[in-house]
Amino acid sequence: MAKVGKIIFWIIIAIVLILAVFLILYNPSRTQAVPCDNLPEGCGSGGSTQYNLNVSKFGNGTGSVTSSPAGIICPGSCVQDSANFGVDVEVTLTAVADSDSVFAGWSDDCAGAANCTVTILGDMSVTATFNLISPPPPPPSQTNISNNTLQFWAWNDTVGWFDFYNTLSVMVQDTKISGYASSSNGDLSLDCATTRNGNVCGVSNYGICNGSGPHNSDGTCPLGLGNGILSGFAWNDKIGWVSFNCDESSYGGSNQCPISNYKVQISQNEDGVFSGWAWNDTVGWISFNCHDTSDNCVKSQYQVRTTWSPTSTTGLLESSIFDTQQKNGAILNGIIWKGTQPTGTCVKFQIAVSNNSAGPWNYYGPDHSSTAYFGGSCSGSNQVINIGGSDRTWVNNVRYLRYKVFLVSDLLSRYSPEINNIILNWSK
Repeated sequence: MAKVGKIIFWIIIAIVLILAVFLILYNPSRTQAVPCDNLPEGCGSGGSTQYNLNVSKFGNGTGSVTSSPAGIICPGSCVQDSANFGVDVEVTLTAVADSDSVFAGWSDDCAGAANCTVTILGDMSVTATFNLISPPPPPPSQTNISNNTLQFWAWNDTVGWFDFYNTLSVMVQDTKISGYASSSNGDLSLDCATTRNGNVCGVSNYGICNGSGPHNSDGTCPLGLGNGILSGFAWNDKIGWVSFNCDESSYGGSNQCPISNYKVQISQNEDGVFSGWAWNDTVGWISFNCHDTSDNCVKSQYQVRTTWSPTSTTGLLESSIFDTQQKNGAILNGIIWKGTQPTGTCVKFQIAVSNNSAGPWNYYGPDHSSTAYFGGSCSGSNQVINIGGSDRTWVNNVRYLRYKVFLVSDLLSRYSPEINNIILNWSK
């Protein structure tokens, strides 16, 4: 009996221990409440259930996407990120484009371009699209240099080629040249107001004038007459100043032409071809036309050419008929005109003669040429214009005379001569 009692005793002890452990592990009074804010999945119906939110990026631009609550962090280089959130949790996605891009909007489980807010009800996907900002269109060409591959080069034996076209900046104007040419030594800047880095005239005033200088610090050449004879200085950071004309007197220098007569000029015909030489103390001569070199374009054909050409305006006046009253005719000796002739302007004449008051009236210059003019040298007011030439028999012994006067403006059509009186001198 004693042995049976001991067995029963230990059985009771085991049962008590099992009940004690059960009560300790499953006693509801030991459960503690956890605030929703401390749960990564949040609270709500079935808050312990997790679903996946996947965010992808699309487009040729870049940007970042982040979420609140935290979980999604997808910076510029990231193309996809995902995180788990509890059911019924509201997740707000924010997209921020990089500086060279623009956020175009959401797609899939979200739409629009504002912040995206989704309620987690299952696995979800959202796509953010970023596009590159379109670059501004290139500026329009600001050059009137020819794009013919043989017509935009100058040459120096040390530096090599100077390209006057492909910077799309060199512009031959009526009073100056603006922009810059390129070379293996860097830019040859022709005007301090229009360098690659903008206006630097406040630091260094220089430029090339179309005609006489000076070049003002505001980038203008007030005395540039558009005659195609260039003057002034260009600049290169490696070789320094480049002189376009031996006469530097209007730029604070001296006239070097008696020592070395050089200049760069543009043809006064309509072809706009550069010719001549510029000078630099470091690398020497810069040639603008192979026809000026000793080999005359045999080794290399090049020149600089522009569509600009000097122009002037010409007005003309045809006189009434002058009767010398000489039945046997008179001899026309000369013409004198009185008035004003601004710099760069011209007054010239052609004469018509007949022994019949009805004509015909055909106008000629020296040597009975219809393309020549008396006074073509533009000598000025109050000067006797002799009616000369190797053949002047056609103006001898004629009774009736007429003239046609041509008034030629300066090359910029700013100034024109003015005539107050014209005197014809003839003798019996």
